[in-house]
Amino acid sequence: MKLTFFLFLLLFSTLKAETNIYSISMSGFPIGKCTDVWSEYTDSEGQCIKKLKTTSQMDIKRGNVNFSVSSRTILGVLCDTFEPVFIKTETNQLGSKLTAKGFAKNSSFFYEISKNSNIESDSFPLDKSITFLTMILKKHSSKEIVKGFKAKVISEDSLTVKNVSVSGKMNNDGTVTATIIYGGIPIEYVVKDHLVVSSSIKNGLITYSLDGYRFAKTAQQKKKKKVDIIKTSSFKNKGLSIKRPRKTIKVTFDVKGSNIPEIVSNCYQSVKRSTGKKSVTIDSGKTPCLAKKPTEKDTTANIYEDSNSPEIIKAAKKIAKGINSNEQKVYKTVLFVYSHIKNKNYKHGNLSASEVLEKRSGDCTEHSTLLAALLKAMKIPVRMAYGLVLDNNGTFFFHNWNEVYTKKGWFAVDSTFNQMKTDSSRIVIAYGGNTSASREETAFAVIRFLNSVEIFVNGYIYE
Repeated sequence: MKLTFFLFLLLFSTLKAETNIYSISMSGFPIGKCTDVWSEYTDSEGQCIKKLKTTSQMDIKRGNVNFSVSSRTILGVLCDTFEPVFIKTETNQLGSKLTAKGFAKNSSFFYEISKNSNIESDSFPLDKSITFLTMILKKHSSKEIVKGFKAKVISEDSLTVKNVSVSGKMNNDGTVTATIIYGGIPIEYVVKDHLVVSSSIKNGLITYSLDGYRFAKTAQQKKKKKVDIIKTSSFKNKGLSIKRPRKTIKVTFDVKGSNIPEIVSNCYQSVKRSTGKKSVTIDSGKTPCLAKKPTEKDTTANIYEDSNSPEIIKAAKKIAKGINSNEQKVYKTVLFVYSHIKNKNYKHGNLSASEVLEKRSGDCTEHSTLLAALLKAMKIPVRMAYGLVLDNNGTFFFHNWNEVYTKKGWFAVDSTFNQMKTDSSRIVIAYGGNTSASREETAFAVIRFLNSVEIFVNGYIYE
């Protein structure tokens, strides 16, 4: 028995371990901590596995509430090639959990992401060039980073493959400043002997600084103020003032900047491009959009819009009882969601529709998620719209609403504002959000706007 135990220790023994603690800050103000524990071991097949266990805790002010989220990720790669072997993640926000796991088998990577009883699953082929995003700077030398290269990485959020480009420069102190273009967003890292000592996205919007290293000083000096992510991600209207934005039926905006991200064009939102500017006209007075027919995903349940939940199905049947017109069903559902969510706040970030139905709490994302699931349960096609909305004080905030399809075509509704027909004081920048991958792409679209543009209202019409 002692011999068996001794052999077990030899087989699965940790060869070496390293712990690094990072301070996380937003716009220079501390919001949390992240701990990385690196180790190596030999698995049952005799392979050397490099393992990383990351735990993080962030507390962020969102409007008038504190938004807290914790996460844990454990991943492993082959020591020599950095090929992915496995990953397990869990994100917890006020008791709402999202879990994911993936593993390599027969030159493929299989994964599933689950929330409540709903699961996303898929697979993709692996080769020696693919590794996890976290491992890319461990895998490549300083010389390779400075020379620059392109690679494929696995996103640790959506577990999908992304194309990245890496470039860098050597600093006088022996560190390397590496820039990774990920999802069209530059992320800057400072690396010392394969160890990341700091990282920054969007000019310090979010930074990670290794404790005890000199790059951590800026974040450590700012301890009293708590930055509000809602204000940090807002845009002040620099054009004409609109006193009643929810009453507009036509608005023209100028979006200016040196590197303006893509903006959606559809039946009621037209975009004209010129040097350093995009003119966007929203005409909500137009008839519904017939250009694009619904697809299967517009009526299918997913891990957030869990229209297959018994609670959601029961609520949908109650709302639709005695109503034959889909337009009337949409109207009743918008009103139901607006009235049902009593506690309108920013403290959630990861709720499924059934959780929103139970908690009766949330912001625009919770309103839109619940509306989408209820309509899907009624077999009415619906999709998520993400963009910017103008408030009464002349500030643009990121916002989430829905577009619904009936025989008349697609039309936009907003259950956060109890609007069966949305106003024109808003700009759509992305569609999607019904899977982990599409939510990640939507997040990329949002981040690309931050610190990149200025927005001017140059004309509007009230209803």
